[in-house]
Amino acid sequence: MEYNQAIPKPRIPVLCWGHKDLPKQNGIVTYRLSPNQIKISKHFWTQRGWLNTLRRCSSQFLYVVPPMFAAYLLMTWAEDKSRFLNSKEGRALYGDVDDG
Repeated sequence: MEYNQAIPKPRIPVLCWGHKDLPKQNGIVTYRLSPNQIKISKHFWTQRGWLNTLRRCSSQFLYVVPPMFAAYLLMTWAEDKSRFLNSKEGRALYGDVDDG
C-alpha cells in the first residue's frame, strides 16, 4: 500500500504521522516536573542532606550487601576450584579426561 496524501474523501485514509486528515486527538495528558523536583541536589551538601543519605543507604544495606558478599564468595570459590582442577595436582587427583 502506497502512502498518498491525495486520497479521495470517500475512501478510508491511511492514518499515519504527517497525514493531512488525521482526526483530532482527545484525552492526551502531559506532565511536568516542578522546579523543586528538578533541583534534587540543592540540599544534599548540607548536614541534613548527608544524614538523610546515610539513613536511606542504611535502610537498604541488608538488601544489597549480603547478596554481593555471597556472590563474591561464590566467585572466589569457583576461581580457586578452577585453578586447582587445571593444575598438576588437580589433574593427577581427578584424572586428565581426554575426549579426543
